[in-house]
Amino acid sequence: MTSTLCSICKLTPGQYYNPDASSTYDQESSSLKTLKYGSATLEGYYATDTVCLDKIGGVCVDDFEFFVIEQQSGLDNADGILGLSPDETTANLSYIRSLASAGVIDKELFTFWINFNDVESSVTLGGIPANSTRGETYKQSLVTRYDTWWTVSMNAVRYAGTNIHSSSISYAILDTGTSLLYIGESDYINFITLVMKEAPTMICNDVNEVFCYSNQYTCDYYYDQLSDFEIRLGNTYYTIPPQGYTFSGDGRQ
Repeated sequence: MTSTLCSICKLTPGQYYNPDASSTYDQESSSLKTLKYGSATLEGYYATDTVCLDKIGGVCVDDFEFFVIEQQSGLDNADGILGLSPDETTANLSYIRSLASAGVIDKELFTFWINFNDVESSVTLGGIPANSTRGETYKQSLVTRYDTWWTVSMNAVRYAGTNIHSSSISYAILDTGTSLLYIGESDYINFITLVMKEAPTMICNDVNEVFCYSNQYTCDYYYDQLSDFEIRLGNTYYTIPPQGYTFSGDGRQ
């Protein structure tokens, strides 16, 4: 959590935690620590306080441990990071489990509603929003070997009904911080080989390219040419149509 002690943080607009303004603040140690989170590097110390997600104090956890940021790089335009990974220890509970244990939310559950274009995305704590799903809802068992992340088994990848899964990767990480779907390198080569057959005007001739792209046509031109992409998590296949894996950006469409 960015704090008023962070001079670098104040260079960008945001909300900053002020330890001096809290009567329930407790700093756990005086020595600075360094944390890595993705591309961000954070320097500060651990502390506990009453942590709330709303201004009226209805969604709060008392004596919750968090990291007070004094210096940072790579966290621009963000007030902090709310970790939602599975609990690694019972001594240091996640915020969601702490809310459920305190009876603030009914279930140890959170739901992301991620939208496109100008429609606002949202997160719901404690349940699933009404009318947010269609058809059957599927559950996946976690791979506990990798319990730092929400990890599930992945045993098949298909494109146009053809199995393209030739890599040794047998699991997938469900991460809302990653907006793209990544597959194994050999799987990707198999994928773009089939894409080039279906859409020869798409530029995919360099396997080092992160994306196939076109400078000639927009995405909707390819919808009827391209096939569905399928991934099997556990025993369930999930289908992504061309509209779900094509997008416009960086001048490429």
